[in-house]
Amino acid sequence: AAAAQAAAADKQRKEAQMERVRVLKEQQQAARAQAMGQRQQMQSVVQQQRQQALQQTAIAQQQSLVDARARQQQTQLQAIRRQVTQKAQQLQQQAQERAQQQALVVQQQQQQQQGAAANP
Repeated sequence: AAAAQAAAADKQRKEAQMERVRVLKEQQQAARAQAMGQRQQMQSVVQQQRQQALQQTAIAQQQSLVDARARQQQTQLQAIRRQVTQKAQQLQQQAQERAQQQALVVQQQQQQQQGAAANP
């Protein structure tokens, strides 16, 4: 009977040992799976950060192009304004010259009429 008890106790010990080993293996597998998931998460975060950096670079390049275009348009606008101002001054000068010529013609006609009236 003592031998049977010893055998049963030994069998229980072995089963308990096997259960502990099985539980440890499951825990190790769970820990590995968790570590793998964390690694994949980190890789995903790093990839997202890279994409954001690329997007920010692209946005900065677009902004730089927009700024350059705006500066170019501003320069063109200033040139057009200068041309318009010059043309306006030119037209004003021509109008003044015409007015002076017309005044001279009127003055000459008046002098001729006065001369004709004085010498009938």
